[in-house]
Amino acid sequence: MPRSERGPLPEGSLGGSVTARSVSAAGDILAAVTAATETLPVTAAVPTIGRVELLEECVRTILACDPAPAEILLVDQSGGTEVQAAMRALAPASGSPAVRVVSSPVRGIALAMNTCLKEAAHDRVLITNDDCTVAKDWVAHAWRHLEARPDGIVTGRVLPGGEGAWVPSLRDEPQPRDFTGELHFGALYAGNMGVDRRLALENGGFDERRTFAISASDNDFGYRWLRARRPMVYEPRMTVWHHDWRSDEQLEKRWVEYARGQGAVYAKHIHAGDRWILKRVATDMRDAAKAELKGLLKRRPRHEDERRAGLYYLPVGLFLGWRESRRIGASPSSRAR
Repeated sequence: MPRSERGPLPEGSLGGSVTARSVSAAGDILAAVTAATETLPVTAAVPTIGRVELLEECVRTILACDPAPAEILLVDQSGGTEVQAAMRALAPASGSPAVRVVSSPVRGIALAMNTCLKEAAHDRVLITNDDCTVAKDWVAHAWRHLEARPDGIVTGRVLPGGEGAWVPSLRDEPQPRDFTGELHFGALYAGNMGVDRRLALENGGFDERRTFAISASDNDFGYRWLRARRPMVYEPRMTVWHHDWRSDEQLEKRWVEYARGQGAVYAKHIHAGDRWILKRVATDMRDAAKAELKGLLKRRPRHEDERRAGLYYLPVGLFLGWRESRRIGASPSSRAR
């Protein structure tokens, strides 16, 4: 779904933002820390379903970061042993950075993200996906922002990697942006983020409900983070490359999953009392109808416009999400997640 969903904040104001001065001061601290050690006290975490070749390249780029993270944590939902074997071969002989694999017998992206947060050896956690590679200064840029604003999230640029036809989930805004004080459903890209794990878990972690099993748990988490008046910034220099190349048919299927997941997110928060989202739903449906009509008139294939799937599958997600929210209930604990 579009990355610009916006709504009114609850009563109260958000305080502060990351300033150039604070990031510069964090850079001075970074220089001091790296002068004493080759690594930074952060965990780089990667959820994986066992795509070993992609994962190996991802881990190689994290190991090549300068400075590197003190720990690389892999949450393995493959159910096999290939990831363990591959990481034993890749782990530095010096033991630094430490490369650790945690097995998770149940699949689900939200569960994997929560396991990353719970199992990390360091409070500051950087997360990317197993089909991404990271820039050499990825850790450094994330660390500077987390040092400048320890109570915030930093998220970054996502570019297409390699060669192919289509890659979903890209983000290439050239200018930094401070989302603090706004409500967005698409501000956070969880495949390129940094956060203090204690605050993330305090925020309820990633919702593991069934309707978020494939997609949209990051949209839900980011929305709850901003609604709780927490800081979030976008830093384009914090860059990863997404290698999730798909065929036309696969991309069309992915747009369906995104629309259904976003509908479930909307339903969850409408059920919890955020009625302004009804206007957001109406806007999305209007845009989807316009995109569908344009596509039909010009005889364009569906995979070329993500919005078209929303006309048919956003309502499906709304129905499934509302039904699940009613089953879970709107108790204080469930509303937090």
